[in-house]
Amino acid sequence: MRQNLSQAVAGRLLDAVRSGEFPVGSKLPPERELTVRYGVGRNTLREAIQSLVSQGVFDVRPGRGTTVLGVDGRRAMEQQTLEVLLTDTAIDDLYEFRMLLETETAARAAERAGPAERAAVAQALRRYEEAAASGVDAYRRDVEFHAAIAQASMNSAYAAALAAVSNTLVAVRKATDDVPGAVERACIEHQAIAECIVEGNVEGARAAMVMHMQTARRTLNRARTADTIAALPDRAS
Repeated sequence: MRQNLSQAVAGRLLDAVRSGEFPVGSKLPPERELTVRYGVGRNTLREAIQSLVSQGVFDVRPGRGTTVLGVDGRRAMEQQTLEVLLTDTAIDDLYEFRMLLETETAARAAERAGPAERAAVAQALRRYEEAAASGVDAYRRDVEFHAAIAQASMNSAYAAALAAVSNTLVAVRKATDDVPGAVERACIEHQAIAECIVEGNVEGARAAMVMHMQTARRTLNRARTADTIAALPDRAS
């Protein structure tokens, strides 16, 4: 599959971490040095680094530079998977997949979840609401909320399928949180989904998740229009 330039640079950075050229705990060389090394401009380099920040490979702090956190199966996708999932078509396919997967996951959670699973969903909702109110890491708590629902479905395949794309969801959700009103709307819709699951309302949970997925897709398209996700296309579907 054809790569864009920032994806190619991200792959080379990832290789450098794996090989030990950039050891865990070290700082990346200065931006000027990296642009010369890889023969790209600052914006391309920054896109590449940010894509790996979202995978847990790097940590960027103002005034402290970029720190190497490391690469393992839990924190970062393999390079080939990263390249595929960062393409425009893959993101569209991911949202179509979510509509199919997560609507039934919510329905099964409402049908099968026991007291412990329902409590976990409620707790994940509270954590998301707290993060949304504070403006810190709401995008991560969002993904955790959906993961709690997958666990509550009592279907290991649902949970595994969602976990497989969780890194990409974190990256996209971080960008779409910049859309005005997106976080507030997500809070309302999360509450509706959680209530149906706790109450054992199967059809209500399915309908609430369908609405949430439709909202997520509209928010994605608004983010694209606003150019808040550099790697995504300007078309809406």
